[in-house]
Amino acid sequence: IVTTPEGCADTSAAITVEVQFCGFIAGTVQYGNVTQTPMTNTTVELRDAQQAIIGTVTTDASGAFSFSNTGNGQFSVQLSTNKPWGGVNATDALAIARHFTALQPLTELPLQAANVNLAGAVNATDALLVASRFTGQTNSFAAGDWLFSNPAVVVNNDSLQLDIMALTVGDVNGSYSPDPNLRRNNAVLLAEKGQLLNNEQRFWPIFVDQALEVGALSLVLELPQGVQVTGIQMNEAAGGEQARFKQEGRELRISWFSLQPMQLEADQQLLALELAPWSPSEGSLALGAACELADGWAVPYEQARLHSPALVDPAKLSMRLSNYPNPFSSETTLSFALPEAGTVSLRIRDARGRLVQEIGSSGYEAGLHELQLLTDTWQDGAYQLELIYSTELRSERKSLRLLKQQ
Repeated sequence: IVTTPEGCADTSAAITVEVQFCGFIAGTVQYGNVTQTPMTNTTVELRDAQQAIIGTVTTDASGAFSFSNTGNGQFSVQLSTNKPWGGVNATDALAIARHFTALQPLTELPLQAANVNLAGAVNATDALLVASRFTGQTNSFAAGDWLFSNPAVVVNNDSLQLDIMALTVGDVNGSYSPDPNLRRNNAVLLAEKGQLLNNEQRFWPIFVDQALEVGALSLVLELPQGVQVTGIQMNEAAGGEQARFKQEGRELRISWFSLQPMQLEADQQLLALELAPWSPSEGSLALGAACELADGWAVPYEQARLHSPALVDPAKLSMRLSNYPNPFSSETTLSFALPEAGTVSLRIRDARGRLVQEIGSSGYEAGLHELQLLTDTWQDGAYQLELIYSTELRSERKSLRLLKQQ
């Protein structure tokens, strides 16, 4: 109907209007971990059947994206991200080895993530490459750094919702989080227990605190200045499987896995660092981020506790006293270092000053010594230990606070 300014109107003949479906595609991109972390700032390209790009968007804070006015047809999506690669270690290598031996098959996107060398079948070579990349001996995979699931995208007079999963290549157990604020704290703890004289030792041992089954280990260690590691000696329970390692500066990365896990008792040696000759120095081992121990099923421990002695320069050796663990329940190990041969006696008193235990004078050579204190009969509470050290020319006293609790 057309109306003029003067108010005259006329009606046209019938007009045919064809309505075509506009099309709407929406979706979310999430990481394939337990919490399904949103993949923010991820580029999503929509392509037609001829692979021509017809739209590009970026996911929002919830990992969501959408395309409108697509029309009907068959499409595909291609995704990319600038987020860093990570979350891959010896636990993933063990899971890949278990898949190859049919002990624990992988499927879908984790199976694609396991094929790091793009050689077709997933096998032990992929597992070794994964372990080597954790240590830095391998810096890239033929498969790249990121994988995304590839859902079918067909619009036929309806709206389409896509749920897309992402994994870093090699992260077959989905342990990574692309959001650094959501990454879990280090699952391995390392305490100092005892001392080593650095001109007498070629190996620096690391022990487990509690009985553990170890099928995979991934360690990042910070070494004292000047210490160089030339090899890793695994416990004989490792069955001959060698660890991979690489040192850059003071950082040492170690990975090891085996289908035959180590069965270790409390305080048993896990491994030893083989040391090159070095100038006298002292210090302790410290853990970096991303350390993990897993059992024979490739299941990571929520927490694993290790301990290792400190490195002591004999030229700077002085009277030192410590105990481990502290607090303790039924027993604790007393460690002391003597600069020269002498006699040592001990007195332990409770919080009221009453004598609980006394160990008479005994002769000791210069160096490091340990005494086991059995505390089953002690009441819970604080105790004061006094060590008296005497030589022909001097006498020295050291005190230590002990804490007994169940």
